[in-house]
Amino acid sequence: MASGSFVGITRFQVPGGANGRGAYRFEESRAMWDTADALYRRVFAALGMPLAEGSRVHDGPAAEVWDRRLGIDVGLRTAGGRALTVQEKFLTTDFNTVTVEYMNDHDRNVPGDWFNERAQLYFVGYVNAATAAWRRWIFLHWSNVVVETEVDGGLQWGLRVNGRDGARASFRYIDMAALPPWCVLASSDMRMFRETQEDERPVAQGSPAGQGDEAARSKIR
Repeated sequence: MASGSFVGITRFQVPGGANGRGAYRFEESRAMWDTADALYRRVFAALGMPLAEGSRVHDGPAAEVWDRRLGIDVGLRTAGGRALTVQEKFLTTDFNTVTVEYMNDHDRNVPGDWFNERAQLYFVGYVNAATAAWRRWIFLHWSNVVVETEVDGGLQWGLRVNGRDGARASFRYIDMAALPPWCVLASSDMRMFRETQEDERPVAQGSPAGQGDEAARSKIR
Protein backbone atom coordinates (compact mmCIF):
# COMPACT_ATOMS: atom_id res chain seq x y z
CA MET A 1 0.00 0.00 0.00
CA ALA A 2 1.59 3.27 -1.12
CA SER A 3 1.34 6.44 0.94
CA GLY A 4 -0.61 7.95 -1.96
CA SER A 5 -3.57 5.77 -1.00
CA PHE A 6 -3.93 7.29 2.48
CA VAL A 7 -7.29 8.84 3.27
CA GLY A 8 -7.54 11.44 6.05
CA ILE A 9 -6.66 8.82 8.67
CA THR A 10 -5.40 5.33 7.80
CA ARG A 11 -4.64 2.87 10.57
CA PHE A 12 -2.37 -0.11 10.03
CA GLN A 13 -3.46 -3.28 11.80
CA VAL A 14 -1.21 -6.32 11.60
CA PRO A 15 -3.26 -9.23 10.16
CA GLY A 16 -4.59 -11.34 13.01
CA GLY A 17 -3.93 -8.65 15.61
CA ALA A 18 -1.98 -9.65 18.71
CA ASN A 19 -2.00 -12.95 20.55
CA GLY A 20 -0.67 -14.29 23.83
CA ARG A 21 -0.58 -12.93 27.36
CA GLY A 22 -0.19 -9.32 26.29
CA ALA A 23 -3.00 -9.33 23.73
CA TYR A 24 -5.30 -7.38 26.07
CA ARG A 25 -3.05 -4.32 25.57
CA PHE A 26 -3.76 -4.39 21.86
CA GLU A 27 -7.49 -4.45 22.59
CA GLU A 28 -7.13 -1.53 25.02
CA SER A 29 -5.30 0.43 22.34
CA ARG A 30 -7.84 -0.37 19.63
CA ALA A 31 -10.64 0.84 21.91
CA MET A 32 -9.02 4.32 21.79
CA TRP A 33 -8.85 4.63 18.01
CA ASP A 34 -12.02 6.69 17.52
CA THR A 35 -11.10 8.99 20.41
CA ALA A 36 -7.59 9.45 19.01
CA ASP A 37 -8.91 10.10 15.49
CA ALA A 38 -11.16 12.87 16.80
CA LEU A 39 -8.23 14.45 18.64
CA TYR A 40 -5.96 14.27 15.57
CA ARG A 41 -8.57 16.06 13.48
CA ARG A 42 -8.95 18.71 16.18
CA VAL A 43 -5.20 19.23 16.47
CA PHE A 44 -4.40 19.52 12.78
CA ALA A 45 -7.38 21.79 12.12
CA ALA A 46 -6.21 24.10 14.92
CA LEU A 47 -2.71 24.13 13.43
CA GLY A 48 -4.14 25.31 10.10
CA MET A 49 -3.55 22.03 8.26
CA PRO A 50 -6.86 20.12 8.48
CA LEU A 51 -6.91 16.46 7.57
CA ALA A 52 -8.70 15.15 4.50
CA GLU A 53 -12.03 13.40 4.89
CA GLY A 54 -12.33 9.69 5.44
CA SER A 55 -10.80 7.05 7.68
CA ARG A 56 -9.98 3.38 7.21
CA VAL A 57 -8.20 0.43 8.80
CA HIS A 58 -5.71 -1.30 6.54
CA ASP A 59 -5.10 -4.91 7.59
CA GLY A 60 -3.57 -6.36 4.44
CA PRO A 61 -0.08 -7.91 4.26
CA ALA A 62 1.57 -4.49 3.81
CA ALA A 63 0.24 -3.39 7.21
CA GLU A 64 2.84 -5.58 8.90
CA VAL A 65 5.61 -3.72 7.05
CA TRP A 66 4.25 -0.33 8.06
CA ASP A 67 3.61 -1.31 11.67
CA ARG A 68 6.25 -3.80 12.77
CA ARG A 69 9.16 -2.97 10.48
CA LEU A 70 8.79 0.80 10.21
CA GLY A 71 7.09 1.59 13.52
CA ILE A 72 4.20 3.39 11.81
CA ASP A 73 0.74 2.98 13.29
CA VAL A 74 -1.15 5.69 11.42
CA GLY A 75 -0.96 7.42 8.04
CA LEU A 76 -2.44 10.91 7.77
CA ARG A 77 -3.28 12.94 4.70
CA THR A 78 -3.89 16.67 4.91
CA ALA A 79 -6.63 18.41 2.93
CA GLY A 80 -3.78 19.79 0.83
CA GLY A 81 -2.77 16.26 -0.15
CA ARG A 82 0.42 15.85 1.91
CA ALA A 83 1.14 12.57 3.72
CA LEU A 84 2.35 12.24 7.31
CA THR A 85 3.12 9.15 9.39
CA VAL A 86 2.60 8.63 13.10
CA GLN A 87 3.53 6.19 15.83
CA GLU A 88 1.21 6.36 18.81
CA LYS A 89 1.29 5.21 22.42
CA PHE A 90 -1.80 5.17 24.66
CA LEU A 91 -0.91 4.85 28.35
CA THR A 92 -3.15 4.44 31.39
CA THR A 93 -0.64 5.21 34.13
CA ASP A 94 -0.20 8.58 35.82
CA PHE A 95 3.23 9.70 34.68
CA ASN A 96 4.21 12.62 32.50
CA THR A 97 6.82 11.00 30.29
CA VAL A 98 7.38 10.04 26.68
CA THR A 99 8.33 6.36 26.35
CA VAL A 100 9.97 4.61 23.41
CA GLU A 101 10.70 0.90 23.07
CA TYR A 102 14.50 0.45 23.28
CA MET A 103 15.07 -3.29 22.89
CA ASN A 104 12.24 -5.49 21.68
CA ASP A 105 13.92 -8.57 23.14
CA HIS A 106 17.01 -8.31 25.32
CA ASP A 107 17.56 -12.07 25.36
CA ARG A 108 17.86 -12.24 21.58
CA ASN A 109 19.36 -8.75 21.17
CA VAL A 110 16.46 -7.56 18.98
CA PRO A 111 16.45 -3.73 18.65
CA GLY A 112 13.22 -1.83 19.16
CA ASP A 113 11.66 1.38 17.87
CA TRP A 114 14.44 3.48 19.39
CA PHE A 115 16.66 2.25 16.56
CA ASN A 116 14.13 1.52 13.81
CA GLU A 117 11.44 4.19 14.09
CA ARG A 118 10.54 5.73 10.70
CA ALA A 119 7.43 7.72 11.64
CA GLN A 120 7.60 11.48 11.18
CA LEU A 121 5.46 12.20 14.25
CA TYR A 122 5.29 10.48 17.64
CA PHE A 123 2.15 10.70 19.77
CA VAL A 124 1.90 9.81 23.45
CA GLY A 125 -1.47 10.10 25.18
CA TYR A 126 -2.34 9.36 28.80
CA VAL A 127 -5.86 8.04 29.14
CA ASN A 128 -8.32 7.66 31.99
CA ALA A 129 -9.11 3.97 31.55
CA ALA A 130 -12.53 4.38 33.18
CA THR A 131 -13.75 7.24 30.96
CA ALA A 132 -11.51 7.01 27.85
CA ALA A 133 -10.79 10.74 28.29
CA TRP A 134 -7.34 12.27 27.81
CA ARG A 135 -5.40 13.25 30.91
CA ARG A 136 -2.51 14.67 28.87
CA TRP A 137 -0.95 14.12 25.47
CA ILE A 138 1.88 15.30 23.24
CA PHE A 139 2.70 15.22 19.51
CA LEU A 140 6.43 15.22 18.71
CA HIS A 141 8.48 15.98 15.61
CA TRP A 142 10.35 12.69 15.82
CA SER A 143 13.28 13.67 13.60
CA ASN A 144 13.92 16.72 15.81
CA VAL A 145 13.84 14.49 18.89
CA VAL A 146 16.41 12.18 17.31
CA VAL A 147 18.73 15.10 16.54
CA GLU A 148 18.36 16.58 20.02
CA THR A 149 19.13 13.16 21.52
CA GLU A 150 22.22 12.49 19.41
CA VAL A 151 24.03 15.83 19.80
CA ASP A 152 26.58 16.24 22.59
CA GLY A 153 24.85 17.31 25.79
CA GLY A 154 21.46 16.60 24.25
CA LEU A 155 18.33 15.06 25.71
CA GLN A 156 18.94 12.67 28.58
CA TRP A 157 16.68 9.61 28.53
CA GLY A 158 16.26 7.04 31.29
CA LEU A 159 16.28 3.30 30.63
CA ARG A 160 14.09 0.65 32.20
CA VAL A 161 13.40 -3.03 31.56
CA ASN A 162 9.78 -4.15 31.34
CA GLY A 163 9.20 -7.65 32.69
CA ARG A 164 5.41 -7.62 32.90
CA ASP A 165 3.48 -10.44 31.19
CA GLY A 166 6.75 -12.21 30.47
CA ALA A 167 7.93 -9.34 28.26
CA ARG A 168 11.63 -9.12 27.43
CA ALA A 169 11.61 -5.53 26.20
CA SER A 170 13.09 -2.35 27.61
CA PHE A 171 12.21 1.28 27.01
CA ARG A 172 13.65 4.77 27.12
CA TYR A 173 11.72 7.53 28.85
CA ILE A 174 11.97 11.29 29.30
CA ASP A 175 9.78 13.86 31.03
CA MET A 176 7.62 15.83 28.62
CA ALA A 177 8.81 19.09 30.19
CA ALA A 178 12.41 18.29 29.19
CA LEU A 179 11.60 18.41 25.45
CA PRO A 180 12.45 21.73 23.76
CA PRO A 181 9.69 23.60 21.89
CA TRP A 182 11.08 22.73 18.44
CA CYS A 183 10.50 19.06 19.20
CA VAL A 184 6.82 19.58 20.03
CA LEU A 185 4.19 19.91 17.31
CA ALA A 186 1.31 20.19 19.79
CA SER A 187 0.43 19.20 23.34
CA SER A 188 -2.39 19.38 25.86
CA ASP A 189 -0.33 21.96 27.77
CA MET A 190 -0.67 24.47 24.94
CA ARG A 191 -3.39 27.01 25.67
CA MET A 192 -5.33 26.22 22.49
CA PHE A 193 -5.62 22.56 23.48
CA ARG A 194 -6.09 22.68 27.26
CA GLU A 195 -9.79 21.90 26.99
CA THR A 196 -8.86 18.46 25.61
CA GLN A 197 -7.55 17.46 29.06
CA GLU A 198 -9.86 15.74 31.49
CA ASP A 199 -8.35 17.23 34.63
CA GLU A 200 -5.36 19.08 36.08
CA ARG A 201 -4.32 16.56 38.74
CA PRO A 202 -0.67 16.45 39.80
CA VAL A 203 1.22 13.75 37.94
CA ALA A 204 4.20 11.63 38.88
CA GLN A 205 7.48 12.90 37.47
CA GLY A 206 10.58 11.00 36.42
CA SER A 207 10.83 7.23 36.76
CA PRO A 208 9.70 5.66 40.03
CA ALA A 209 9.44 1.89 40.26
CA GLY A 210 6.01 1.87 38.63
CA GLN A 211 7.36 3.19 35.37
CA GLY A 212 7.69 -0.35 34.07
CA ASP A 213 3.93 -0.74 34.13
CA GLU A 214 3.61 2.33 31.93
CA ALA A 215 5.40 0.77 29.01
CA ALA A 216 3.64 -2.51 29.67
CA ARG A 217 0.34 -0.83 28.90
CA SER A 218 1.51 0.73 25.63
CA LYS A 219 0.41 -0.84 22.37
CA ILE A 220 1.95 -4.24 21.77
CA ARG A 221 4.55 -4.38 19.03
